[in-house]
Amino acid sequence: MKKQVQFMLLLMGVSICLLWSCKKDDSPHLTQTTFKMTFTERKAPGIFGGYFDAKGDPTTIGTVTMSVTPVGMDSFHCSQTFVVPTSGTFTILSDCSMSTNTGAWYVVNGTAAYANLEGKGSLVMTTSKAGNVEVLYGNTWRR
Repeated sequence: MKKQVQFMLLLMGVSICLLWSCKKDDSPHLTQTTFKMTFTERKAPGIFGGYFDAKGDPTTIGTVTMSVTPVGMDSFHCSQTFVVPTSGTFTILSDCSMSTNTGAWYVVNGTAAYANLEGKGSLVMTTSKAGNVEVLYGNTWRR
């Protein structure tokens, strides 16, 4: 009987040690991501359309529509909706400064393959022969 009790205690001790050593990692896996948007058309006042390519997570191409709202003398609040046919959509909000051509962005929502996409970072705005270009640099992760 004494050996059975000792064996049961040993099994319980090993079980407790195994359970405590199993620790879930709640920190997200960050992926360096770049979104390059080229705006080629003005759809309406303050609304621009074009195309994008993304490297990182996600790595994809598609179309993008940006709605621009002036804030103060030289700043803008923008909402970019990215559409990837057969994969879904995601929306990024950004705040930009025209005096520095820089700003910050973050992912606010997504559908289908992008429903759990999150991210944030910085951006740079330029002009090229192809159109107005905005490049977003930062990290994305999945929740």
